[in-house]
Amino acid sequence: MKHGSVRTILVVALLLLGTSRATADSLSASIGQLEMAVTPQRGGDHLNLLFALRQLQAPAMRPLFYKLVQHEEWAVQVHAVLGLAALSESKQIDPWLVRQMNPNGHDALIANALDLGMLDPEQMRELIRHDELGPMPRLLVLSELVSLDEQASAEQLQKLCDHADLHVSALAAAALVQTGDESKFSAVRQRLASMSNRERQLHLQWLFEAIRQYEFTALLPWIKQTLNDETLDEPVQFAAVFALAELGDSDVMGFWSESLGAKPRHVQLIRYALILLVCADEVPLDAFDQLPADDVLLQQIAATGRAIRSQRNQVLELKNLLDLEHRKSTDLAMPHIKNLSDTQAADIYGHLIDRLARTEAQNAETIAVGVRATGELMKIDPILVLNRLKTAEDDSIHQQAILLGLMDVHDESVGEAASTIRRIGAGRADSLALLLMAKNLPTLEVEQINRLGMIASGGGRVSAVLQTQAAWLYVQHTGNVEKALGRLFPGS
Repeated sequence: MKHGSVRTILVVALLLLGTSRATADSLSASIGQLEMAVTPQRGGDHLNLLFALRQLQAPAMRPLFYKLVQHEEWAVQVHAVLGLAALSESKQIDPWLVRQMNPNGHDALIANALDLGMLDPEQMRELIRHDELGPMPRLLVLSELVSLDEQASAEQLQKLCDHADLHVSALAAAALVQTGDESKFSAVRQRLASMSNRERQLHLQWLFEAIRQYEFTALLPWIKQTLNDETLDEPVQFAAVFALAELGDSDVMGFWSESLGAKPRHVQLIRYALILLVCADEVPLDAFDQLPADDVLLQQIAATGRAIRSQRNQVLELKNLLDLEHRKSTDLAMPHIKNLSDTQAADIYGHLIDRLARTEAQNAETIAVGVRATGELMKIDPILVLNRLKTAEDDSIHQQAILLGLMDVHDESVGEAASTIRRIGAGRADSLALLLMAKNLPTLEVEQINRLGMIASGGGRVSAVLQTQAAWLYVQHTGNVEKALGRLFPGS
């Protein structure tokens, strides 16, 4: 054998050894990152990482979540049950798993499950048949049933009306009023009247917000009667007027004007204007005439509200409002887009994405809105999003925002589109594209897996949330799920 051949063999051997060592290092780093997600941290950062793992919706993660249902910290258990629900065929939480949890986590679990649509009426009724459920989570479920005009246990509601905690007893009595039974609400009014002024104000504000959330329209007369009390604090008045507006009370504008007063502060004017924006479908068209025309934001809120109420020029006025980049009005305008036709909604979402191609429009808030718009447009017309991804400038904020907006999408076409992006190094966009490929494609090339391991090890210029996702994806693509679980849960 020639010396050159020996040298070649040695070089290849060293390369192979280097590759093996890097793989071992990446696996160790990936499992270490996952340990951070399942180990309680003082600042609660592990909960953000668990949420990131839930977002992956990886079927191979079921054993991980089943282990975490038995975790000592209830907040971790909440993520585990929600994670398993997302992976289930029904996309609903399992009442049996709820009963395995620490009861301290029931409030958070039920509230999140209701917000995410992970509880149907049948499961709600199954939950309240068991004694393990505490008063407040039980009441949340019963109130939701009443809100849905579904059969709810009047006996359980009546029992909760006698609870020592006024939050529980007041909401239970309000739910009964909504069903036509006013027998318990007088006791709530008496308890409110006997409280100190500060306690009463806090309880009233909470109850008004709950009535609005659960759409207990039968309580509107009581809210209006309470608004006549001149001792109410401004936040309590605001909560009451908001409830009247959202529940479509015909007298709302009289109370709106009276609560606002003759000489409102500018910040107060904006808050009350935002009530009209949120409830644009409910308030009278001339309600927006009460907003002053000498303020750009207020003028645009009024124009947008009129457009929504009249169903004319909605796309134009929503764009104009969103382009003011006022955070709160943007948050409250976005839900209105979902009420438009797909064509109209796609026009606005596309506008919010495309404006990121302009360097002067790349502040954090605008980027966050572009990310959100990407995810929403993907639900309407995936081709429009993927075409924008193809034409976005490499490694630009525009491209990164689109990639981030696709992180919650689970479809092989997303992985294929991400694979066409020209990866020019170790930039953030390169890492995001690879993560989308790893999430949505069944297999990766060896070089791509090695690069994924680098991201999982902290070398991808991504957040800890995305690094955690990369860690799981690396473990999964290298066939080391069982090994990782063995290290995460030794002795189990």
